[in-house]
Amino acid sequence: MPGMTEPEERTTPPTTEQSPSEAADGAGRDVRRLLDYVSLYISAKADSLRATARTIGLLAALGIAGLILVAGIIATAGVMLVLAAAAGFARLFGIVWLGDLVAGLVFIAVFAAAAVIAYKVVCVRAYRNIRKKYEKMMRKFDGRQP
Repeated sequence: MPGMTEPEERTTPPTTEQSPSEAADGAGRDVRRLLDYVSLYISAKADSLRATARTIGLLAALGIAGLILVAGIIATAGVMLVLAAAAGFARLFGIVWLGDLVAGLVFIAVFAAAAVIAYKVVCVRAYRNIRKKYEKMMRKFDGRQP
C-alpha cells in the first residue's frame, strides 16, 4: 500500500554514526559531570549540617545564659525576702541577731516541709500508677480482680 511503511523501518531507531572513541569521550564527560554533581551535593549537605550545628550551639548558649539570669533573679528575690523577714522579726523581738536567726529557721522549716510534701506526693502518685499497671496486667492474664 502506498502510505504504509515496512515494520522494520518503523521500529528501527534513527542511527547516529559515532566512533567508539567519541562514545567513550561522551561517557567520560557524563561521568565527570555526575561526579561534579555528587561533590556539589555532598558539599551542600555538609554546609547544611554545619549551619544546623551552629544554630543548635547558639540556642544552647542562649538557653544557658537565660537560665543563669533567671537563677540570679530568683536568688536575689529570695535573699531580699529573707532579709525583709529578718528585719521584721528583729523589730518584733528588739534584737537583730534573734530576728535573723528566727527568719533563717522559719525559711528552712518551710523549705523542708515543702520538700517532704512534694516527695510524698510524687512517691504516692508513682506507687498508684505502678499498682494500676500491674492490676490491669493481672486482670488481663487470669481474669481476676486483685
